[in-house]
Amino acid sequence: MPEAGMIDWQGPQTCSGALGMLGRPASPDVRALFLLWLGVVFMSTSVLWLKLSDLSPSWLSSYRLLLASGLLVLCFRLPVIGLLRKADRRTWEGWLLGGGLLALHFVLWVLGARGTGTANATLLVNTSPVVMPLLSWLFLREKASSQELWGTAIAVSGLLLLGLGDLRLSRETWRGDGYCLLSMLCLAGYILAGRRFRARSGSVLEYVVPLYLTAGVLCGVVGFFQEGGVEVPRGWDWLWVALVTILPTVLGHTLLNQALSQVSSQTASLFGVTQFLYSGLLAIWLFGEFPALVFYPSALLVVLGVAVGISAKAKK
Repeated sequence: MPEAGMIDWQGPQTCSGALGMLGRPASPDVRALFLLWLGVVFMSTSVLWLKLSDLSPSWLSSYRLLLASGLLVLCFRLPVIGLLRKADRRTWEGWLLGGGLLALHFVLWVLGARGTGTANATLLVNTSPVVMPLLSWLFLREKASSQELWGTAIAVSGLLLLGLGDLRLSRETWRGDGYCLLSMLCLAGYILAGRRFRARSGSVLEYVVPLYLTAGVLCGVVGFFQEGGVEVPRGWDWLWVALVTILPTVLGHTLLNQALSQVSSQTASLFGVTQFLYSGLLAIWLFGEFPALVFYPSALLVVLGVAVGISAKAKK
């Protein structure tokens, strides 16, 4: 059994060649921060594929989660049946709680991303650092450090500055904006669940595969009753499903959960704020959605906030 907090990146070279580099010995703090940043970059692409797909929110979320769990099992030959049999009650609680929150986050995120602009969606869904200190203290008794709070204040000021020029609230988008805010709360709960239960698993795969499977089944059940049956991707939807499965799910969320064994909830949510930088730049290329000029000073403030928030870890 690998050491807690380490990835067991064993499997076919075609799947683990590049990812295997992340398992080499390094400073735990530096590696955790790097994995967290890399996961956030991959997660930031999700809004793009969600907008391009025509699948219902529930079925799109179900496909990405079920395919992600299947790909990880095949690539790393994970003995799922044995893993489920040896799991104790607390481990099942972690899978069910984390999977349920992830399922809600994904479904609400699709609804929100399609009901408002790219900047609105990524901005609103990443405001979790504002509520995370309170939630972390209430549910984990985990207090944010002074540097994390200062970094959060700077990063949130960048978000507020961006909101003045790029956030567009209107009667046409209020429902989508509301879904994004609810999705943000579910994301915060999902991060807290990862902080509480992730370290119990021997490797990140032993935590995320049952988690993705649970969330995928829940989304599929909701989709079946909402749509009156199974919705099958057609045409270009297969490509969007593949991209949203591989990039933000298999890579993004898996790396996020690996980092959660070592970084605090506040640091994880603080890094998440930077998603709007990557998705905003990609939206220029894919959709021709150019951000307002205020995007650039906002980006600088957010990057500065993250740097201040992790300064103690960087020194260590």
